[in-house]
Amino acid sequence: MMAQNYSMKGALFWMLTASLAWPLAAAGMEIEEIVVTARKVDENIQDAPITVNAFTGDQLEDAGVVQTADFVQLVPNVTLAESQTMGTSFLTVRGLSRVRNGELPVAVVVDDVLVVNSRQFIGQIFDVRQIEVVKGPQGALYGRNASNGAIIITTNPPTSEPEGYVKMSYGTKDEVGLEGAWSGPISDTVAVRLSGRMLERDGYFTNVTLDDEVDPFRDRTLRGRVTWAPSDTLTLDLKAQMSKHEGKGIGFHWPGAAMFEAFGVFLGTGEELGVTADQVVSEGANLVDLPYVANNPDRGSRDTAGFSIKLDKVFDWGAFKSVTTYDELEASSVADRAPYLSYLDGTQHSYVDVEGWSQELRLSSSTERRLRWQAGAYYLSWERLRSTVTGVDLGLGIKRATDTPEFEDSTNPTDLAPGNFLSFLEDSYAWAVST
Repeated sequence: MMAQNYSMKGALFWMLTASLAWPLAAAGMEIEEIVVTARKVDENIQDAPITVNAFTGDQLEDAGVVQTADFVQLVPNVTLAESQTMGTSFLTVRGLSRVRNGELPVAVVVDDVLVVNSRQFIGQIFDVRQIEVVKGPQGALYGRNASNGAIIITTNPPTSEPEGYVKMSYGTKDEVGLEGAWSGPISDTVAVRLSGRMLERDGYFTNVTLDDEVDPFRDRTLRGRVTWAPSDTLTLDLKAQMSKHEGKGIGFHWPGAAMFEAFGVFLGTGEELGVTADQVVSEGANLVDLPYVANNPDRGSRDTAGFSIKLDKVFDWGAFKSVTTYDELEASSVADRAPYLSYLDGTQHSYVDVEGWSQELRLSSSTERRLRWQAGAYYLSWERLRSTVTGVDLGLGIKRATDTPEFEDSTNPTDLAPGNFLSFLEDSYAWAVST
């Protein structure tokens, strides 16, 4: 009797499978094949022996992905928090993240180019062919910072036929988005692609002291690629990208300010918070509707620029690849000092300036061989300046300080205690050889 029950369940299962598959076959529908390159070879995602989450350009568009955080939230066991200074983010993969000013726990590769600076990770996503997220140690293939995985972003390359598109969007708080791309041939062997995206919106919150927006957002990114293919076995790919981001900087909304105002301690804002001491004690963190009262704008900026040259040469026995990159980044954030206070009303500023270049050389066997091999070398050199400064707020604004504070001829910050200005320069390099 039990054997008959199992046989009947099996028959019902296959009948149900056939009934679902038949309409798809009749309509001529097929499951789209997704090819991934996470192991530096083209293979079907179902055949890849690693954990890969892949999103095609159409899937990203359907999901409304326009920024880094948008596609990250589509990946299980991966989260992204954007906080503190401009460009700072905390990517967590399977519970592993990073410390502030540290490196990402995964390698980020865009068009075969390894992203050097973690502050370049967050940005706008546009004109992308595919994004792959690989979980687990990938140091053998991607080297530094790949202890917990890799994110591979592939943008659309130049085309041999003219094509292009334009997209516009409008949303809450007068949010305006504009995106476009054009691609086409210049000659029989040279093709070009230009693409860009801009996004602007007003802030969602208002500073009642300054009567100004707390969190406006401005972001512009422009990318250009040129490919030269004199033969089927030789390709030269040149890419340049620059972006300018302006928005909220380093400030936090500090509910503790309500405690001082409620108990009659003057913070210099001249504004009433509309709460009582009893509310502060009883509700605490639930006072989420407190107004913003800082007497200095909370502003940040991040400018990035990058250039890469990629050479691919195919031989009968395998292939050779050379990737040369140069990147620079400058980020600055200013705001009131709270909640980092030894003074009730102070100022703070953070500044980062990074320049770096890298060179990668790679030899690999033919993908048609049963026994495959790969050998390569990588060199990275970068110079990074970081500085932070805090001071007493005299109500005269905040003067940006980089490597020299210039306290003598500036009005703000002043009255600095030892340790209130920190600045240091890193001149580092890294190299690796693998087989």
